[in-house]
Amino acid sequence: MAAAMAGCEAVIHLVGIIRETRRSGSFWEVHVEGTRQVVAAARRAGVRRFVHMSALGTRPKAVARYHQSKWRGEEAVRQGGAETAGGLDWTIFRPSLIHGPDGEFTQMLRKWVLSKAPPYFFMPYFGGGFWGQSHPRRVQPVYVADVAAVFVDALSTPAARGKTYDLPGPTSYTWPELLRVASAVFQAGPPILVLGIPAWLAGVMARIAGGRALPFTRDQVIMSREDNVGDLEALRADFPQVHVCDFPAALYEYAVQMGEVKSPR
Repeated sequence: MAAAMAGCEAVIHLVGIIRETRRSGSFWEVHVEGTRQVVAAARRAGVRRFVHMSALGTRPKAVARYHQSKWRGEEAVRQGGAETAGGLDWTIFRPSLIHGPDGEFTQMLRKWVLSKAPPYFFMPYFGGGFWGQSHPRRVQPVYVADVAAVFVDALSTPAARGKTYDLPGPTSYTWPELLRVASAVFQAGPPILVLGIPAWLAGVMARIAGGRALPFTRDQVIMSREDNVGDLEALRADFPQVHVCDFPAALYEYAVQMGEVKSPR
């Protein structure tokens, strides 16, 4: 990191994981210790500007271990900006679910709609209640290019120094609504069924599996039972030029790029 930061005026720190593995490390190792190391290296290199990616839902006393570690990472950045010699001018962004044409999330949606990935015959989400059909939570997906643009703009926005911003998309959806949007864009035939899986059952399965053999973890199940939405007001106040693309419009562009649709609607 010392060699990489030599001569740099700013650091944009994006490193994060959504799933703990032996290869990637733990949330604590990556989000907390990793961030502390990057902050320390930036200070040693004389870097002043530091822009950090956290996650929407990060807060003190969060339930999910992912959000707990993200909060500790944020605290490491804030401490790195303390009023001491070599302190950083930091900005922290908390994006919601980030989507892009090549992203794992978008590809998963497409495969579900086209019945090319398990469970093949329906699109699942974690729901509340005994049968998983009640209290679907909301999410506010944000376009990857919009996230990138705001991170770059922050480097030359003095008003952003020392602030933490929510970074969601413009519209919130329940999980069933979001899945039906994807179905309407990517479908080649009749709409595919959207079906809730009981969150309590998924949590039990994830606990037994211990993070192995399942496409989801217990931490992801916990986070799915919280709304993942935010407020764009503060961001728009300091970044009046910000553009946030709506999810259906972006998804349609992805479908065009993937050859799923051939002409604009």
